[in-house]
Amino acid sequence: MRRFATAALLFLLGALFVVLAGTTKTNCVPAPPTEPVCAAPTDCDGLPHINCVGKWACENGQCVWHCKNQCVPSAEVCGDSKDNDCDGVIDDGCCLTDKECPPGQVCQVSGPCADCPCDPNGFVPCQPCPCWGSCIEPPQPAQCYDKADCGPGQTCEITNDCCPPKGCMPGMICPAVCVPCGDCVADFGCCASDFDCAPMQVCVAGVCEKLPAPGLCWSDAQCKPGQHCIGVITCPCGAQCFAASQPGKCTGDVPPPPACYGNDDCLWNETCQITNDCCAPEGCLPGMDCPAVCVPCGQCVPLKSECMQDSDCKPGYLCEIQSVCPPCVYADPPCKAACLAVGKCVAGAAQECTSDKACPPGYACTETAECPPCVYADPPCMAPCWLKMLCQPACTKIDPFGYGFCEMFMGYGFDGKACVGVSGCGCGDCKGIFKTLDECKKTCL
Repeated sequence: MRRFATAALLFLLGALFVVLAGTTKTNCVPAPPTEPVCAAPTDCDGLPHINCVGKWACENGQCVWHCKNQCVPSAEVCGDSKDNDCDGVIDDGCCLTDKECPPGQVCQVSGPCADCPCDPNGFVPCQPCPCWGSCIEPPQPAQCYDKADCGPGQTCEITNDCCPPKGCMPGMICPAVCVPCGDCVADFGCCASDFDCAPMQVCVAGVCEKLPAPGLCWSDAQCKPGQHCIGVITCPCGAQCFAASQPGKCTGDVPPPPACYGNDDCLWNETCQITNDCCAPEGCLPGMDCPAVCVPCGQCVPLKSECMQDSDCKPGYLCEIQSVCPPCVYADPPCKAACLAVGKCVAGAAQECTSDKACPPGYACTETAECPPCVYADPPCMAPCWLKMLCQPACTKIDPFGYGFCEMFMGYGFDGKACVGVSGCGCGDCKGIFKTLDECKKTCL
């Protein structure tokens, strides 16, 4: 009896093992929902489905995707009007020009363009076949020191005058020597120096031009000592210009200061004085087709010192001296170029007062709130402030028409540009108004 019970128990355990093992091998899935999810195939649009060309159907209230032809993914073939990779998009990632690629990518042709079959005797002239490519991230230009470092069809465009010496790899200890280097770019047949041109030619903006006739010039080098070359028009190599390059004339007139868009465009001892709010964008040379963008520009002028001591400044201002030095290159012996001292008047600390009489001319005794410096913290800064009577500039911009509709004349005020008469009904203590025009001009202008 015991042997029979043991055998029965083993049989039941074996049956249970078979059931459990079969459950893992049959890939059981949850039963489909019994609640209807659609009434028409259009209710299924946008739902995920297997990757094949087909359409939705609503069967027994459930969305069912019926494949027309099972899609077998393969590499996308551009230009065959087929969804080769089965992603639902035809010619995905393919392009004919850079404009068809996402921002920041370029169109790279994978191989030579095939010839299109056409009838030379037909009415429609033969056109080249479209050359399909793929959208890729633009490759970074290789660093170079001369044309020999670049590949076929490329040239070395110098972009930096101070690079590590050739052969200095990251992590290496190399001598502090500045050498010119740049990037390998497409060579459009541009010249880098006169040595790249034929005899009796010079290199002008990357283009080999004829030597100018006497009196004409491409640069000051073709003029007599003391003369300058003005009026040159250049169309750089590879640029599309409305006007061809034309030589200028040698003249004894002093050329105007070089144009600038900021202090970086000037020499170390110069500053860019903005004189025009609407100039051609930087890099737009005469004759080039440039976008109509207005940018501020000016002329490089020598740095001038506003002051050398505090007495050179207006009351309440201090003379701050700054040293401006020429750029130094690491070399032996060390750089010992002289620096330029430039003084600038800056607002000084306001003095305390009890009345306007205690302040210098052009200042008024004003109630001012002073607060300690606040550090970002949690909880927020809750330090108290206090009031002080300080001498503040009385020459502040005022609105002459903001004192009412009366025609009472109250004095003169500074409107931000000039001293003007102020009239109205009243202005309290009139801190910003002067009794005479001369007093206003002396203080504010």
